[in-house]
Amino acid sequence: ISTSQGLAYLKTPPHGVDLVEVRLDLLLSKRIPADAVQEALAQRSGPAILTLRTREEGGAFNWRSRQRVLFFLKFIPFADMIDLELTNIPRLGRVIRAVRRSKRDLLISSHSLKRKLTPLRLRRLLVQFRKTRAHIYKIVGLARRRRDLHTLSTPLVTHPHMRLAVMASGPLAEASRLSLPALGSKLIYVYLDEPAAPG
Repeated sequence: ISTSQGLAYLKTPPHGVDLVEVRLDLLLSKRIPADAVQEALAQRSGPAILTLRTREEGGAFNWRSRQRVLFFLKFIPFADMIDLELTNIPRLGRVIRAVRRSKRDLLISSHSLKRKLTPLRLRRLLVQFRKTRAHIYKIVGLARRRRDLHTLSTPLVTHPHMRLAVMASGPLAEASRLSLPALGSKLIYVYLDEPAAPG
């Protein structure tokens, strides 16, 4: 959800939608009041993912570090799963402790939107992911060719015990939403109001 109109889906999600992601960065960038978002989350009828994406990983709001932490702490009680970027984990210890205390699920994500992920980079990601003890690990990588998509699919085959959600950005984004869930990717992202990413 990235628009004020889309907030209504928290109360009445479409049939077949298991989780609704609330992109607080996009909502705030459109000057939608934080209190309105919080009120909509309080009335949710199903589970919601809270995402405050940074610009470096495709976000739309220019966060100050302390400001982002305070927004997380304010909104954690109103969400069921919290999305944190792997690269920001060292700065989010307070947030992670609050997530664990409140018994919310943790989703750790990594976005390589402008560079394709090599097998070596993927292996390093998996090692870093394991240290975080999250509920789901999300990987987004640029895919221009079929071999890029094949590289992205490899962890799903080699690490089926990890709860991986893998998808592509770029020209093969849509194809990844169709093919990677068949190999075990745990999440399929679709938009309810406005697209937040290609595919």
